[in-house]
Amino acid sequence: MDAQKPLVVYLDTHDYSKLYSDKSAEMQNIANYLFDKVDSGEIIIPYSYFIVAELLTAFTEEYRTDRLQRVGILKRLCGSNTFRFIDADSFMEGTLSDSGNWYPKFEAWEYLKKGLDEQTEHLLNSLPIGLSMKIDKKNPWPQLFRIAPQLISSISQVAKLLPVPKSFCDSHLLVRYLKGEVSEAFMRQETATILTDLNLFFTFWFENEMNKNVSLLHELIRTAGNPYLNLANDLVALSQEANNRLDQINALAQADFIAVKSLKKELKVVRSTLNNFQKLDIDFVKSFIPDKSIFDRLPQDFGDTILKYAIGVAKGPRKTIESDTGDLMHACYIPFCDVWRGDVKFCNLLIGQKVNGYQKIVRYLPDLPGVIENRLRNQ
Repeated sequence: MDAQKPLVVYLDTHDYSKLYSDKSAEMQNIANYLFDKVDSGEIIIPYSYFIVAELLTAFTEEYRTDRLQRVGILKRLCGSNTFRFIDADSFMEGTLSDSGNWYPKFEAWEYLKKGLDEQTEHLLNSLPIGLSMKIDKKNPWPQLFRIAPQLISSISQVAKLLPVPKSFCDSHLLVRYLKGEVSEAFMRQETATILTDLNLFFTFWFENEMNKNVSLLHELIRTAGNPYLNLANDLVALSQEANNRLDQINALAQADFIAVKSLKKELKVVRSTLNNFQKLDIDFVKSFIPDKSIFDRLPQDFGDTILKYAIGVAKGPRKTIESDTGDLMHACYIPFCDVWRGDVKFCNLLIGQKVNGYQKIVRYLPDLPGVIENRLRNQ
């Protein structure tokens, strides 16, 4: 008999925070339960780009220890299990990764090499003309080290200008690469750990936040998810606008007979509009999105989840709230989970709209162990 596949359990970002900070017996029991199930191989808990991005908030020195300890519980629960980034290109390689691949298609080495090339050009331009003419511009560093060995001691200063962690600079890997002792393929593999090793990643983020440098991480985190977050923001705004319009229409339609009598023609339009909003469907909502090409970059289930949210809010009575944008991004992973955790009010809306996989949604963290046990029994 084949071994059962582990259940895929997706936690809300607040769950990691609560499991870390809430020292009550209830939360500690839930944490220990999840640790046991992960250790036994019965479940896996993948994290995602959007969980990482949310954990990076309030990253100032006073929160350093707290944030790194939260990363600790995430690593304890998730290991290197992740959901890939939510574009169709990334998902062609599979929805789940066991190698810590949470980020968009992005080569850390290419970004690093670009910065290194810029610094090399700056250095070459500063050399005396006679010396500069003797240097092989395509591969200058081995010659530079022979001609000016003091560069080895100053290379750390160059490295500080590059988007790499301090520990990476201190390892002398860059010096070995520049001297031709290690290959570009080796460097490509080593620099990937800047993203896949969350302890290194979060420490690096702190280093750059403190120095206010523009870095690989800032570009990755603050721009890569923007098209999807912008789409979610547009839909949140559209949903609220539709909800407000529906309130206005209902108020007018329910006005007293005398007030409405003089507006027969307008009332007909109002009733027609009200009917349209009451029969909202995905195509109707999608028609309001200016950039429809983004749906071509989303797996089909993602688009459906986002649009059904918009329909649910437009029909009321729930209003949009600021956290909806992030919650929408997490909800995109519902079809690929066995169990999914989210904010209770947001969960209620998704369940009401019967998004694909709504049966997997768990509204309350204390209910999670019981739901997991039930799913394991019925596998």
